[in-house]
Amino acid sequence: MSVIREELINVAINRAIALIDYNIHNDIDKQHEFIQQTVLADKSFTNDEKTEAIRRINKIIDKNKLHHIVNIVFEII
Repeated sequence: MSVIREELINVAINRAIALIDYNIHNDIDKQHEFIQQTVLADKSFTNDEKTEAIRRINKIIDKNKLHHIVNIVFEII
């Protein structure tokens, strides 16, 4: 198993988020796909690092979806 470069993963995810064009990627699913594809295209990552990056991206997206749902519920109440 290779050493996972934690900081490089964080930088790559943040860079992918910064590159989102919200006119094109106008919903959370399109943004999720763009971030994943951008990180997976990074040739400096090992397979283990790509797997870890995708795990982190999914965690971020799940949190954002949950916050969105909670906000909708509170608006209804």
